[in-house]
Amino acid sequence: MPWCRPDLTTYSFFNCSQVGKTTPPHWTGLAERPRRFTLSIGLLLVILTVVAALAFDFLNGFHDAANSIATVVSTRVLSPKFAILWAAFFNFAAASLLGTAVAKTIGKGMIRLAIVTQYVVIAGLVGAIV
Repeated sequence: MPWCRPDLTTYSFFNCSQVGKTTPPHWTGLAERPRRFTLSIGLLLVILTVVAALAFDFLNGFHDAANSIATVVSTRVLSPKFAILWAAFFNFAAASLLGTAVAKTIGKGMIRLAIVTQYVVIAGLVGAIV
């Protein structure tokens, strides 16, 4: 049976450029195996860390939003819809404009960065979520 390489320029598997040859030129006697995507442990940890961070941020937002608007809604200073918009705007504005000076001041000297690995970050995120 002659070997036939598909012509990928015309997307046709019937227009063969090597008709009549019995073996492909690159074979050494074994069939080529398709390449498989292998997921390394490092990439898996990065994906797991990002998913855990997004889950923490999402769940933490529930608590922050409820705490920040509960007083103004319960005293009827603002409507619930306007209070949520108010809180969302000022949370975004504070994070964008004021930076991370408070977080740096609070966290200064509390953690030795030499011992923090990706496993420690994942453990902290999972602990905060649970």
